[in-house]
Amino acid sequence: MSFAQRCDRNYFASIRAAESRRATREHRVNPSRWCVWLDAARPRTLPAAVAPVLVGAALAARDGSFDWIAVALCVGFALLIQIGTNFANDYYDFIRGADTAERVGPTRAVAAGLVAPAVMHRAIGAVFAAAFVGGTGYSRGAGRGCW
Repeated sequence: MSFAQRCDRNYFASIRAAESRRATREHRVNPSRWCVWLDAARPRTLPAAVAPVLVGAALAARDGSFDWIAVALCVGFALLIQIGTNFANDYYDFIRGADTAERVGPTRAVAAGLVAPAVMHRAIGAVFAAAFVGGTGYSRGAGRGCW
């Protein structure tokens, strides 16, 4: 069985257990940490972050000023901002009571008890800090003609 198959099987089993709230402590299956964080990042929203960067890259290529480094840094920055925003949404919806364990729809990591609120709060800071570093790299190196 591959890692992805184990991850999916364990992850979805734990989601079912968390959603039903009828599972006993001995029968609960814990998903891998990677699966929980991947789900919390909400991969379905990531194309929305990359699309404007790709449009800008296409326009730059048309004008003859395409720069692979700039595109890579912008894609990384956009993805990190989107992931950080998704984490913040997960965290603050739980804190404000908008998301609970009985939530209808996709499972949220903090509301389902898969990630502690303090851990998610630190992850938000780490992701936005990484985005800041990437954005600084763009403004200092790749974006030579921007200033």
